Amino acid sequence: MNSTYKNILAIAAILIGFQSISVAQVKIGDNPTNIAPGSALEIESTDKGLRMPQVALTSTTTFAPITGVGTDASSIGMHVFNTSSAIASGIASNGKAYPAAGIGEYYWDGFGWVSSSVQSGSGGFSLVWAGYSPGPFNYVNNLPGSDLNATETFDTFNANTGGVFTVPVDGYYNIAQNFMVDLVGSGAGNFNSSIVITSFSTGVPESRIANNTGSVNGNRTYSLGNTLTVKLFTGDLVKFTVQPCNGCSGSNYRVRLVSQTIGLFQ
Repeated sequence: MNSTYKNILAIAAILIGFQSISVAQVKIGDNPTNIAPGSALEIESTDKGLRMPQVALTSTTTFAPITGVGTDASSIGMHVFNTSSAIASGIASNGKAYPAAGIGEYYWDGFGWVSSSVQSGSGGFSLVWAGYSPGPFNYVNNLPGSDLNATETFDTFNANTGGVFTVPVDGYYNIAQNFMVDLVGSGAGNFNSSIVITSFSTGVPESRIANNTGSVNGNRTYSLGNTLTVKLFTGDLVKFTVQPCNGCSGSNYRVRLVSQTIGLFQ
């Protein structure tokens, strides 16, 4: 058998081997011969895990530093473990907001990086803003409404906003406010809390919801809460207000344990 013929046979064997590999199932780890029929790749271990590529992402809407542009069909489903706590939230070309959740796993859906650990609330809302303040905040009765802005603790789009949230993208939002009210002294009247939305297009503030305690008496504690689901538009402003006891005499109020959240329906 001459060398040329041997070389042809060797190349044929290699090609056949590659073809076998391309259609075969692959099992890594324990029990390598026992693989589920539907698995293309399977990993089994009782003391080892799968470590994703460690990548420092800059923005949820920027495919880099992964090679490519991200719009190719082969890019969809790309998984990485983001190592950068400074990853920024963004709005992709599809008009959808992609909240950042810091360090953790993300996958690319063709437009942006989707965090597997983004903070979610009930009803499919992803938390995009939150504030909390222990208080107490003291108010005098019969005053007009006052802003009640909790200390910002979480914001994926508008950091350091002082309690006023600017809507980053058109969509449905869930807005909630909860706090405790202590009536100090005597008297009776009404105590109101409101979620105020200012339209970007008109610039007109509008109180969308208000809770009224009805008749309140001295030296009692009340728990108030507002929840609103509403369609908002880019540039709209959201803030929270309270109106101390209206019609009371000889009474003061203090507000404490203020919790405010805004979620975007995904």
